[in-house]
Amino acid sequence: MRVSLVRTAGLICGVLPLFLFFCAFLIPPVVAQGPVVRDQVDPNWLPDGHSFWYRVLAAPGSNEFVLIDAETGERKSAPDLPSLGLPESPPLRSSGTVIQPRSSKRTGVSSGIRFVNELDENLEVFWIDPGGKQVSYGKVSPKSERVQQTYEGHVWLVIRPDGRELAVIEAGPLISTLIIDGEGRQPGKKAVSSPDQSPDRRWSARVEKDRVVLTARDGEKERLLRAPIPDKAGYRGRVSWSPDSKAFVVSAAVEVPERRVTIVESSPPDQGQPRLKTFPYAKPGDPLPKPQLVLFRTESEEGRVIDPTLFPEPFTQSHEIRVTWSPDGSEV
Repeated sequence: MRVSLVRTAGLICGVLPLFLFFCAFLIPPVVAQGPVVRDQVDPNWLPDGHSFWYRVLAAPGSNEFVLIDAETGERKSAPDLPSLGLPESPPLRSSGTVIQPRSSKRTGVSSGIRFVNELDENLEVFWIDPGGKQVSYGKVSPKSERVQQTYEGHVWLVIRPDGRELAVIEAGPLISTLIIDGEGRQPGKKAVSSPDQSPDRRWSARVEKDRVVLTARDGEKERLLRAPIPDKAGYRGRVSWSPDSKAFVVSAAVEVPERRVTIVESSPPDQGQPRLKTFPYAKPGDPLPKPQLVLFRTESEEGRVIDPTLFPEPFTQSHEIRVTWSPDGSEV
């Protein structure tokens, strides 16, 4: 009897590990169901500097949009961005843009672009898809406007009847306004920008490479403004007026060499022959333009360079700093 028990125990000890080994393959593992939610917040500050909004994944396939008042702590949530009642982005003028058509690389939240045609000709609007193909979305009649539904990150191109490119704009998370008042400049060109009016229409200012020119709309002669910008630097980009029309800012930067890469597209979708493409391709250690902001007031001909220690290393390849004024014009 003792021998039988010993044999039985030995048999069990030998078979049990093998049985458990096969069970490990027969029983499916328990895995997490669905993505992790509410794990990331990417704040988008509003122009007033006191509030911001963000988007979180509330459930698989469902987003929640949240508006936070940083001063009071008040929280407002909505299932979509328009329901938060956020202000539109500041308008952009086509004459102050750089024409750089590119494919749409991402699809963010639903938004829109308001195209305002100030010209006396029909303009055609194209969406540039991820493959670089231009897809027509209709025309904007002279002296009229239309709103095009789109998504954050989508790139749009405006073309004249003769095929010339007027402007390129990338949609943001909020509704953008593009005022089409002329042709943008080609990359690398330093053409004089069109005069930009103050909100009260009493002043106009224009940026040239070596100077800033201010003109009163009542017929006063042009005034040449100056500021202690760095040696070899020139004024760049657009004029950004304060809401009270008492001041404006422009950017100043040194021209730096641009590294470019050339590739061959062997099988373009719209033609049979290979196509040569050249595009900027910065590498670590390449010099950057390091733009600075210059503040001018209408009451003075002397400008002031904003303290560069406030943003000592602006990591950008642009020669211009995009700015937004506070509603009362006291901050930028």
